[in-house]
Amino acid sequence: MSLTLLAAAMLAATMPVASEIQAPGPQGPLAGTLLTPGKPNAPVVLIIPGSGPTNRDGNNPMGLKGATYKLVAEGLAARGIASVRIDKRGMFGSRAAIADPNAVTIGDYAADIHAWAAAIRKQTGARCVWVLGHSEGGLVALAAGQQPEGICGLLLVSAAGRPLGTVIRAQLRANPANAPVLAQAEAALDSLEAGKHVDTTGMHQADRQCPPAGADPAGRARYPGERRGRAPARRIGSRRQARSAPGRQSCAQERAEQ
Repeated sequence: MSLTLLAAAMLAATMPVASEIQAPGPQGPLAGTLLTPGKPNAPVVLIIPGSGPTNRDGNNPMGLKGATYKLVAEGLAARGIASVRIDKRGMFGSRAAIADPNAVTIGDYAADIHAWAAAIRKQTGARCVWVLGHSEGGLVALAAGQQPEGICGLLLVSAAGRPLGTVIRAQLRANPANAPVLAQAEAALDSLEAGKHVDTTGMHQADRQCPPAGADPAGRARYPGERRGRAPARRIGSRRQARSAPGRQSCAQERAEQ
C-alpha cells in the first residue's frame, strides 16, 4: 500500500461518522443523529434542544439557521467525544412519536431522555450518557436527572437560574411587540403557578405556547435547582438568556412543525 493510500485509510479511520439513531416514543419512534469520533469507547453526550420548533441541529423555521447543536457535536467529535442530537417528540424526524407536539409536559420530555439514554447505551455500549440541556432543555435535563440511572451527569447550557415563571415574564416584558398579549400571558402564568390548568380556547396563538397547553403547572412554573437533582450537574453560559428580537415570540414560540 502506498503512503498516500495508507494516510487516506488512517484519516478515514479517525473521521467522525454520522448515522441515524432512534429511541422508542409514546406512539412512534424518536429520531436523532449519532456522531461518533472514529474511536472506540468514546463518552457520549445527548444534546437536548431548547424551546420552540428547534430541530436536532439547532435550527428552526422562525429564522434560526446557526446549526448550533450540529457545531457543538462536531466540536465534541474533534475532541474524541460522541454525541446524539435529537428532534423532540412530535417534531421533524420525531413527528410520529405523538400527534400533537404541544400536548407535552417537562415530565414527558424527561421520559424521552431516559428512553434515549437506554437506546444510546445499547447501541454504543456506553456505561452511561452525559445529558446536555440548552435553555428549556436544561429544565428537561434536571427533571431527567431526578432518576439518574444511565445518566453520567448533566451539562446545563444557558439554562434558567430563576423560577421559570420569572424568566418568562422578564422575556415577555422586555419585548415591546408582546404588549398586546402581555396581560393574557401573565394571567395564564399566575394560574399555572397556582397549580391550575389553563384553558387556551380563545387565547392569542402566542399565549397558547407559554407554557404549552397541557403542561404540568408545577413543573413549568418552578425550576428545580441542582440541590434537588441526583445526577451531578454543571452550568455553562451567560447569566442572561438571549431575548427574542422585536416582532418575534419569546417563550411563546410555536412548537408544532410548520
